[in-house]
Amino acid sequence: MNIRDPIHGTMWVSNEERAIIDTQAVQRLRNVRQLGFADLAYPGATHSRYSHSLGAMHVAGKLADVVFGALPAADREFLSQRVRLAALLHDVGHAPMSHTSERLMPKVSTLGLPAWAIDAGEDQATHEDYTVLLVLRSHLGAAIDAGFGAGMANDVACIIAGKLDGKSSFVRGGVDYFPVLRQLVSSEIDVDRMDYLLRDSFYTGVSYGKYDLDWLCQAASCHVHEGAAHLALGNRAIFAFEDFLLSRLHMFLAVYYHYIPVGFDHLMMRYAQDAPGDYVFPSDAEAYVTRDDVHFVTALRSSQNVWAKRLAYRRGYRLLLETTERDRPVPKAAVLEALKDAKIDAFETTASGVLSKYFGDRSELPIFVINDALSQVTRLDEYTPLFERYRQSVIVTRIYVDPDRIDDGRAITKKILG
Repeated sequence: MNIRDPIHGTMWVSNEERAIIDTQAVQRLRNVRQLGFADLAYPGATHSRYSHSLGAMHVAGKLADVVFGALPAADREFLSQRVRLAALLHDVGHAPMSHTSERLMPKVSTLGLPAWAIDAGEDQATHEDYTVLLVLRSHLGAAIDAGFGAGMANDVACIIAGKLDGKSSFVRGGVDYFPVLRQLVSSEIDVDRMDYLLRDSFYTGVSYGKYDLDWLCQAASCHVHEGAAHLALGNRAIFAFEDFLLSRLHMFLAVYYHYIPVGFDHLMMRYAQDAPGDYVFPSDAEAYVTRDDVHFVTALRSSQNVWAKRLAYRRGYRLLLETTERDRPVPKAAVLEALKDAKIDAFETTASGVLSKYFGDRSELPIFVINDALSQVTRLDEYTPLFERYRQSVIVTRIYVDPDRIDDGRAITKKILG
């Protein structure tokens, strides 16, 4: 079956994949917005996790054709199918309103996940936990095994979680391909980012997220290091990679950390703190797939909590002050104290934009750069100077106030700042 997509054009899915797409668990994503409250700043940003998931699977297929292209047909099919399904389902556990409602999730211990799938010290469940839950403990997992053979759901869950369950094996021809499968789904260059940057850029109408997808895919390969296959790039694609990395940073600063959705994220936090138990995500997998944006907003509208009402009817607080570390220091504490003295409700937020969350973390699976002409292989983080150049975070600090007191807040701020 062919699917037409505004980002990637024609995307092909098999009949077996279509059966997975048609499950309730995946169809739920049609009603989960990709960018939560961002449409309040960018009205076109109403696209869903569903379209993103299909796009991620398409990009996974493109990369798999190149990365595994030299392997025997059976091995190529084995690896490609698993990474396509993992890409399709990597967001299947996402909560309504994107990341903002995860504060309402229960303790991870209530989900009944196998021990191998839970990070040490983890307390509150995340959307990644619910993704593994749906793949292993719902109709979705049964559909995966029915369509692709017993054990496929376990394999897909391992790739998504980035952990092995002790039963699944990804060794082919004496080489362990689990690292590269995991990297294709979640790493510095993964199919998640490769789709959402282009998709979010398109629907928000900004240009920051654009990069050369085709060139990055063509330049991808795998490098066997200590008996395991890792993701690699040809050296001639390093500029495309750097452009990709900068695109992500700029999208975070311009779109994902835009002051309007950040302000609503804080209201969501106030709702979770002020009315614990007012809305709770069920621990049961089949019950969870009934929860989408429609269900959540309906519940917020029915709630008597003031923060729930603000969220449901999009009545946010007003931005009073915004600074970064590049601006001259301002006495934010004095402003907040003066607002408090004037009985003006206010809150402060901090957003940190980083070029890479992986740089410097030697526990992460390495990505390599290959220069065939010189027969050289170098770690990606050692090859490009961009990581070092952008080591510092961009810190955006904001103060918001009750919209009914915005004029008073501005007068106080002007008096303090001069």
